[in-house]
Amino acid sequence: MARARIALARGNAEAALEECDRGDQATEDWGSLVFVRHLLALARFEALEVLGRSAEAKRVLSALREHLLYLASKMDEDVRESYLASGFPSARILELAKRKLDTE
Repeated sequence: MARARIALARGNAEAALEECDRGDQATEDWGSLVFVRHLLALARFEALEVLGRSAEAKRVLSALREHLLYLASKMDEDVRESYLASGFPSARILELAKRKLDTE
């Protein structure tokens, strides 16, 4: 995940996608916390955007938002509101989804 973010910061979106693939495989092999998977998907979305692969990026972001909202639906209301409004990366995911998916 960190390597994908570094590759993005360096302007190398292709390398970022490769690191996301490695990260996805590692989470499958070893398991991970949900937020790690969300961070990987967020980096994948951003890399696809940089590469101009908007339709694919939107699919990633849409699936990510769906998963996030599904998880939130299982939480108590007060925890859910805090998680969605200020939790990282959930707040960033929802902000991006609103801007990129809900405006069209």
